[in-house]
Amino acid sequence: NNAAMHNAAVRQVAGDLVLLRNNDVDGCSPGWLDQMVATLAIDADIAAVGGLLRYPDGTIQHAGVLLTPKRPCIAAHAGLPGDAPGYEGRVRSLQEFSAVTAACMLVRRAAFERVGGFDEVFPDDYNDIDLCLRLRRAGFKIVYNPLVQASHWESRARRAKETAKDVYRRR
Repeated sequence: NNAAMHNAAVRQVAGDLVLLRNNDVDGCSPGWLDQMVATLAIDADIAAVGGLLRYPDGTIQHAGVLLTPKRPCIAAHAGLPGDAPGYEGRVRSLQEFSAVTAACMLVRRAAFERVGGFDEVFPDDYNDIDLCLRLRRAGFKIVYNPLVQASHWESRARRAKETAKDVYRRR
C-alpha cells in the first residue's frame, strides 16, 4: 500500500518540506530539488510541486494532471516527444494544475497533515490525485515546474497493481 507507506515515512521525518519520490524515478535534471524548493517559496499557498517526467525512451509521461468528466485523470502531454513544447508552450511553462504525480512531488508538511495525508483507501493509484484535490479544496495550489525533470519507469518494477478507480470516480 503506497499510500500507507508514504504516510508512515512522512511521520518519521522532521522537515517542513517532504519529498515524495518513487524508487523508479531516476536521471533527475541538475538542480531539480532546488527548483522544487524555489517553487514553493514563490507563494505560501503552494502546497505541492511536481515536474516533467519522461519514460525511459524520452517521451513525456507526465507534465501535470488534467481532470475531465469522461476520464478520471489524464497525464498532460503524455506520449509527446520529450522536447515537445506542448499546446501554446505549456510543457515548458510554470503553472497550476489540478494535480501532479507523487512519483516526484515536494509537499509542505503542514498542508499534507492538514488534509490528513494520503487516503489509504487508494493503495496503489489515485492516492496522489486524491491528495492534490483535497489540498486544492483546502485552499492550496498545486504547481508544475518544467525545470524539474526526471525519468520515470512508471511501476515497471511492481509485480501487482491494485486499482481504486471506482472509489476515485465515486468520490
